[in-house]
Amino acid sequence: MINKKTLEKLSLNMRIFCVSKFSIILFTVLCFTTLVHAEMIKLEGDVRDAESKQFLPGATVWIKDLNSGTVTDIDGKFSLDLPKGSYLIEIRFVGYSPYSRLVTIDKPRSLSFVILPEISQLNEINVLGKKAEDNVVSKQMSMQRLDAAAIKRMPAFMGEVDVIKSIQMLPGVSTAVEGATGFSVRGGTPDQNLVLLDMASIYNVSHLMGFFSIFNNDIVQDATLYKGDMPASVGGRLASLLEVTSRNGEAGPVKGQGGIGTIASRLSLEGSLSPSTTFIVAGRRTYADLALKFSSDKALRESQLYFYDLNMKITQRINEKNRLFLSAYTGDDVFGNKDGSLKLGNTMASLRWNHAFDNHLRRDITLYYTGYRYAFGTPEDELNPFLWVSKIEDAGARYDFKIDKGAFSNFEFGASSIFHMFSPGKITSSSATSFFRNFELSSSNALESGIYAAWIPDITSRLSLKIGLRYSDFRNVGSATVYRFDQNYQRTDSVTYHKGDFFNQYGGFEPRIGFNYRLTPTTSVKGAYNRNLQYMQLAQNSTAGTPFDLWFPASPNVKPQKADQFSLGVFKNLDNNTIELSVEGYYKKMSNTIDFKDHAELFLNPLLEGEIRVGQSESYGMEVLAKMKRNKWNGWLGYTLAHSSRTIDGINGGNEYTSPYDKTHQVSVVLNYEFNTKWSVSSNFVFSTGIPLTIPAGKFDYFGNQVPIYTNRNAYRMPDYHRLDLSVTYRPQSVRKRWFTGEWVFSVYNLYNRHNAWTIGFRQDETNPNETYAEKTYLFPLIPAVTYNFKF
Repeated sequence: MINKKTLEKLSLNMRIFCVSKFSIILFTVLCFTTLVHAEMIKLEGDVRDAESKQFLPGATVWIKDLNSGTVTDIDGKFSLDLPKGSYLIEIRFVGYSPYSRLVTIDKPRSLSFVILPEISQLNEINVLGKKAEDNVVSKQMSMQRLDAAAIKRMPAFMGEVDVIKSIQMLPGVSTAVEGATGFSVRGGTPDQNLVLLDMASIYNVSHLMGFFSIFNNDIVQDATLYKGDMPASVGGRLASLLEVTSRNGEAGPVKGQGGIGTIASRLSLEGSLSPSTTFIVAGRRTYADLALKFSSDKALRESQLYFYDLNMKITQRINEKNRLFLSAYTGDDVFGNKDGSLKLGNTMASLRWNHAFDNHLRRDITLYYTGYRYAFGTPEDELNPFLWVSKIEDAGARYDFKIDKGAFSNFEFGASSIFHMFSPGKITSSSATSFFRNFELSSSNALESGIYAAWIPDITSRLSLKIGLRYSDFRNVGSATVYRFDQNYQRTDSVTYHKGDFFNQYGGFEPRIGFNYRLTPTTSVKGAYNRNLQYMQLAQNSTAGTPFDLWFPASPNVKPQKADQFSLGVFKNLDNNTIELSVEGYYKKMSNTIDFKDHAELFLNPLLEGEIRVGQSESYGMEVLAKMKRNKWNGWLGYTLAHSSRTIDGINGGNEYTSPYDKTHQVSVVLNYEFNTKWSVSSNFVFSTGIPLTIPAGKFDYFGNQVPIYTNRNAYRMPDYHRLDLSVTYRPQSVRKRWFTGEWVFSVYNLYNRHNAWTIGFRQDETNPNETYAEKTYLFPLIPAVTYNFKF
């Protein structure tokens, strides 16, 4: 019989044995890892354009003998750990001729590779230059990247190629309604997407009420979309991150490019200001208002209707270890006639200092400002003049480090802070007799900060990990007036905070974890989990969005929204990496989801927070993507099966209802074919289930007025959406033969003239007041366009 004391001693011995055994195993693994990596020799360098000497980010550095490689970073630099020996290194980049060099690795080396642009433009339409097997070996999932050339070859709306409309053709991404540039990712709302231009937030990406985006493709280097699996360095949104990077100007004599289109023209210039300084400036403007000058109607002649964009970037190379990047953007939409005017737009500026301490450690310090504003009114009206102004502004700073000491020692860490300034609305009138009175909603401020760290190791030749942790902190800052509400959302009292007062705080950890396990050299399984917190949101009455939508922060009444997302996918390359396949499944659970009660008053409402209802939501789905990149053929086929829903007390009787951006099925096809150096054709087709809709199921008479009775929220749907676009490009002369080259682009939007619903309204029959009928409004029939693009 074994007594209790004997059992305790035996248990203690077992624990000591297990701990010792674990320590031995751990020590053995670490020693083995050290021995493996001790034999590796560092090769680093950069890849540049042979003509302009500009660094090329995203270029593939491929070691053919080892069947492995890497991609240059945003500064065109790379680093590899290789066993001692001689290797044939191949450099590949979209639009450039492949370059190979035999290199002997017997000691740490630093090399610079220069590559020549291809005379033919056949490969210009590929999805961004990357190593051919990146679909399989990359640790990142739920991410897609497009370069400017890929975007340029897609059929354009009214001749204007568009970053956002190209992104909307990817699986898991959809537009809310016809023509809008706001986008939904995996059932999320547009305000759950963080859009960055050179690391500065952009709050409104739209021109002309959403029909165009603010991004001039002539200055865009690439656009990268993360559909939930965001890097630890970035936070603040639940659904996605879209990073748009502008081009560095090419060194050398001044060059230019531009285009003359149906609705707009654009021009960009770039070159060297000094041997160590390059620049690029770009402008774009529509000219619908110039055509109105020829109208016989005086009111039309005096009307304004246009938008413009101005971009600038200066790159200063101080020395081999230090570079500065100054980027700026401003743009406005201007509408005006005798009855009133509207002006809205964005302004941003960012300054990044890149410093390389040594071959392994780099640091980036970024300072930026961004702002979105609109002004609406009738300031010239003699009877009732008024001007309504609203804006949101950010001033931010980032401090980012990156350590690259081999496959097992890749680290990233840093910190960021943003000071938000919210000015929701101010109305002023210059006349004492005006119907409008001076009125101002309470302004507010907030400080949003974060710190992060990430470790990205290759554990074995098959298993890679991505382990990150972010902590975010949010604090409301005065001056501000905060209203208090009872359980029925009725105002009870208010509290006023003075300028500079910190009066409310939220925060939390946001883990980001992922893995890649390579089953074969051409097949891998990837998985990811990440948590995101969002501290600010958009108040809007419609899925289409309007310029008057209002950003407002978390507060004592509004808790931050939280999302936990799980993703799992299989990735496969076929036919020598010319076909890429991926199937991803995801599940996202969200808490503190915000929606607005029925018949909410959002317009200049100082008690806006009393209109909010909070609950839970979820979304799940499957995304299939097949890419093809073969010589003259290029494109992709995407399919999305998804569902998203909400359950919020006070809405739909507290029962679950479909979220506003839910689309069960979505199909997108993008196909490009290059006949020769002169002729190419591009097309895209999209189909999606109609968005949810709430409709009246009946009505009752109230003292002679017909009052509608509505169904459950989002219980019905718009008609299904589908559209086919086509474009043909003709280049009269071969590239690089003359100092001036040009091309004609002939495009057709909505080729078979589908009348897709923009809105569906319900009207009372004038001849029979007891009858109600539905009325569909559509925007775009078949629209042809011609654009002439040129370079010099």
